[in-house]
Amino acid sequence: MKRLRPDTARPQSPEVITITSSPQRPQKKDQKPPWRLRLSRGRAAIAAAALFSTLITLLLLLLRGTNRCYNLRPSQRLILTASHLRSSDGDLRLQIITHNLKLLFHEPSNEGLLPPLKSIVIFSHDGDESTLSTIKQWKLNNQSIVHQVKLVPNDAINVDVSKWMAILENTQNAQVMLLNDSFLLLRPIPELWDCTGVCGLGWTAPKGDASRHFQSYLRVLSPCDVNNYMYFYKRHSHSKNVQELIQSLEVNLSWTSDTKALYECDGGHPDEDEVQRRLLTKGYPAMKLKKFFVTSDPWLQLRLNNETASGISPSLDLDVYRSKNHDLNHLSDRELEDHFAELGWKENRVYSTLPLVMKRWLREELESMVAGGDVVKILEEYLVALNGGNRK
Repeated sequence: MKRLRPDTARPQSPEVITITSSPQRPQKKDQKPPWRLRLSRGRAAIAAAALFSTLITLLLLLLRGTNRCYNLRPSQRLILTASHLRSSDGDLRLQIITHNLKLLFHEPSNEGLLPPLKSIVIFSHDGDESTLSTIKQWKLNNQSIVHQVKLVPNDAINVDVSKWMAILENTQNAQVMLLNDSFLLLRPIPELWDCTGVCGLGWTAPKGDASRHFQSYLRVLSPCDVNNYMYFYKRHSHSKNVQELIQSLEVNLSWTSDTKALYECDGGHPDEDEVQRRLLTKGYPAMKLKKFFVTSDPWLQLRLNNETASGISPSLDLDVYRSKNHDLNHLSDRELEDHFAELGWKENRVYSTLPLVMKRWLREELESMVAGGDVVKILEEYLVALNGGNRK
């Protein structure tokens, strides 16, 4: 038997038995210790929660941006009337508001199925103490249709909108009717409360026309669209003049979830004489206070009959034209002349100290209506006030 050399003999080591629960894997150099791994997982969970919250916020903003509404049944209905009272015509303005509210509170027999109706009138005034006293007495005399009166500063640019916002900011889940004192109702309009988005009286242009809208002197907003309106206003409340405000918050309807008007466009703007006549025979419920009269001006009659060349009336008074048309008060004298020559004479605007008279056909039409007698009486008083103011 061959013997091994001492230097080549294999050493004998004691038998070692190791018991493990699982095989040990060698730790890589870049592998984090368990405590760091737990910390990373915690941070990941926080980041995921933040991301989820951000996505929800973006989704809500996206829904708001597209003006999608999920309306619940409103808990109340609000009528918000905006008015600026002057000592010269304050009593007449109050008479107009009273007339309109009485018709708006003329509810059908199923009124118990509708949310309760509340009326708030928001006034600005010229600071005259007698005007304040008149407002207080008027509210006492009309408690059934005037539940609250709020006095606010007059905003010469944001006018009615700033008054409505004074109430809307504290309004929740209410269907709201926004109106001012620039028109007279001719009949009750309960159908306007059937609105699920934003509803007005009549479209001003046919479908597809970029200028298509309904006028803001009377509109109903769903609870969701009340929020859309306030959100949009806060982002676009820096109008430089009234005309910019009209374009932003009346002509532009991009902030609405849905729109509907009681009357489709009937060949033109509802303020146009022939369109106005057709709509009234179909039951159109309102008469704007600047669209029921004409100026007794021989030049205007010739111009309307196409019997004279285009130009400017010799009776045009730029001070009157500017002061009686607040949406034009930012224009220069030259711009006022250009506006009158292009549009003003057709829009039935007050432009001189000449007498204003009611349209003959309109008087006959109104007198044939149920509430026409009251309307004609108010319009006659309004003409007296206008003519008196123009002579000053």
